Amino acid sequence: MLPATRKDAIASGNKHFFTGMPCKRGHITKRLLKKRGSSCTECDKLNRLARYAADPKKAAETRRQHRLNNKDAAIVAQ
Repeated sequence: MLPATRKDAIASGNKHFFTGMPCKRGHITKRLLKKRGSSCTECDKLNRLARYAADPKKAAETRRQHRLNNKDAAIVAQ
């Protein structure tokens, strides 16, 4: 069960919270704690897809750099 407020999520150490209210684009889904605007996960996904579509080469380079800089995390994830 996810916390109902951002404040409760911070206190409990969760990365998400769920208000049950629609976001500004109408999605009713959990929200991300890391974003100050508390964007919903669906809006975050759509934004990432739009950034990739706008410049696929830049997105691929960003992913490559992230993998190189976070090799330990990639090893643990496998």
